Amino acid sequence: MDTYLVTVGYSQQGTSYIQKAINYLKTFNRQKLTRGLAAHRKWWTAYYSASTLTLPDTNYQRFYDMQLYKLACATRSDKPAMDLQGPWTSPTPWPAYWLNLNMQLAYSPVFKANQLGIASSLIQMIDRNKDQLKQNVPAAYRYNSLAVGRSSGPDLWSPVLLAKNTPLESASDGEKELGNLVWLLYSYHQYYRATMSQEVYNRLFPLLKEAINYPLHLLEKDQAGKYHIGVKTYSPEYPKGYAYDTNYDLSILKWGLKTLLELDEEHGAKDALNPVWKDVLTNLREYPQDEDGFMIASDLPYGESHRHYSHLMMIYPFYDVNWDQIENRSVIERSIAHWQSKKQWLQGYSFTGAASMYAMMGRGDSALASLDMLLQKYIKANTLYAESGPVIETPLAAMASIQELCMQYWNGVLRVFPAVPHKWKDISFTNFLADGGNLISAERTQGITTTIQIKSQYGGKLRLKCDITTPDINIQGGGKFDREQDGTIILELNKGATALIGSN
Repeated sequence: MDTYLVTVGYSQQGTSYIQKAINYLKTFNRQKLTRGLAAHRKWWTAYYSASTLTLPDTNYQRFYDMQLYKLACATRSDKPAMDLQGPWTSPTPWPAYWLNLNMQLAYSPVFKANQLGIASSLIQMIDRNKDQLKQNVPAAYRYNSLAVGRSSGPDLWSPVLLAKNTPLESASDGEKELGNLVWLLYSYHQYYRATMSQEVYNRLFPLLKEAINYPLHLLEKDQAGKYHIGVKTYSPEYPKGYAYDTNYDLSILKWGLKTLLELDEEHGAKDALNPVWKDVLTNLREYPQDEDGFMIASDLPYGESHRHYSHLMMIYPFYDVNWDQIENRSVIERSIAHWQSKKQWLQGYSFTGAASMYAMMGRGDSALASLDMLLQKYIKANTLYAESGPVIETPLAAMASIQELCMQYWNGVLRVFPAVPHKWKDISFTNFLADGGNLISAERTQGITTTIQIKSQYGGKLRLKCDITTPDINIQGGGKFDREQDGTIILELNKGATALIGSN
């Protein structure tokens, strides 16, 4: 194997840089290069072995593996968070951080892939810019609130101008988006639940608390005693989407309130705002909907084609309205069908979003059909993607959708092989990272799940759904298990214990 050493010289005056570059190459210590190559190869070996996914479809296997490669090309644990362009330089209208979907999608596959080093680049960017997040809100709320608008540089400077009794008709749409920071903290929460680190908790809790304080300032009660958002906000990317009570903001607010209550419960529910969060969550107005499903906002139906699923986030990624809720299945089906029926402005991540929603419903064939449409119509041969210029988030979102065919966690339940397409008979994965820091491995042969292994890194309780009808359960390292009437397996594992689940 040949090894090439390349260096770059530059100067705005004269050509002396040419000789400097040549001298650098002549005097370079070759042993340093050998050591550097060894460290480089060791890093990549560890990176690729952190988790694996084996698919029976060659095209999807290559696609998945390429996304894993692209993540590590775009950032590392000690590097800036990846922006929309990623590491590939080309003329693009997207040389920034877009914070109302794109960043969230770009980082969505890193948790199941067990790549917390990649995730930490985003976490660090949020942590070091808390002061700027405070400056992003109107002055009246800066004493206890944080926010971020639509797009920014790595300093997260992006003001939100929403305030009571403040007309904003002339402001940009991005300055009227309320929920972006809380949604960004959804990734932070996944990072916490993957690490179960007290240090991470201590940073996340005040961030989320202050991010939720901002919409709390804007709430009002209607005549029925229901809280609603008392100012117009903007539903990302929807034409004329400046309206009251957007489903985008209601779904994000509900997730934030529920998560704050769960986090506070971990420490005895002692926060002074705990009763406020409970009250608002209990009495928050329902998601606006009509005969076609969930609307964009109160008095604003979904009537025009819309690539963003901002009005459907209670379905995915938050699962607040989910397939376990029999009473909500009809509205889920109507909402997705109506969204997808207006095809004019659907783009790449419209199909990753639909695929993930179908996966939540257990419809692996429908999810795969959406991904097929994405790969065949929108993704380039090299797995890159462009909308007016190259953007990185959509292929990475598709990576997350593929993972969700194999493993999901929502409604407090881990689901193994919940939505495998019928034609994918043999499939396996190792060390997918799940909620609570559990490492999950599983294998499916000839369309039948044969083994599931759960390694508990930190100990704790886990509810598991799988399609093994008469499982043989063996716990190594301490713990116990039980089964509910519907077949859900309840595991309580000691730190370091492993549960092996196989078919009798």
